[in-house]
Amino acid sequence: MAAPGRKPPPRHFELHFPLLTQIDRSGERQLDLDRLNRWLTLGANIGVLLGIFFLAYELRQNNDLLQAQARETKLERRTGFNLTIASTPALAQISAKLDQGEPLTPTEAVQNEAYNRAILASFEWQFNEYLRGRFSLEDLEIGSWKVAFQQTGSSRMMRETWEEWKLQGSPEFIQFMEKNVVGKPSE
Repeated sequence: MAAPGRKPPPRHFELHFPLLTQIDRSGERQLDLDRLNRWLTLGANIGVLLGIFFLAYELRQNNDLLQAQARETKLERRTGFNLTIASTPALAQISAKLDQGEPLTPTEAVQNEAYNRAILASFEWQFNEYLRGRFSLEDLEIGSWKVAFQQTGSSRMMRETWEEWKLQGSPEFIQFMEKNVVGKPSE
């Protein structure tokens, strides 16, 4: 306690936080809880805003990463089909036979049918990604889809597979393919 007539020494918060104090009726400085609340609220609001900006930045980075992964998946699918033929002598032989107009054995016909179904499944998956907004129309590379239906020997087999696929594929995909791919010249 201070001697009469002298002010008591300032309390710790008075020295470090003068904006949070007020002078009461007796002339002493007191902690102003209303001011403290306003400063704390301002600090919390600034923290929330910074958090929102950080979240928006992270979401944008995540979106860029997802788009890159989608492009990589598409590339893997495209190269995967070519690598399958290149690394599987039986499929390479089937492709050569079809190009030369030679008949396939029953086993080769089954292999070719399975390969064509895999291609159509890939096309339908890409189309569904387009419907979901994950791919643009340019991402679909419709020109390469048209080529699958126009290769010399294998186009007849692909069209046969397509006729079967139309019985099970999604109506949107079938309509899109009939309008834009099947029987259309490649650019």
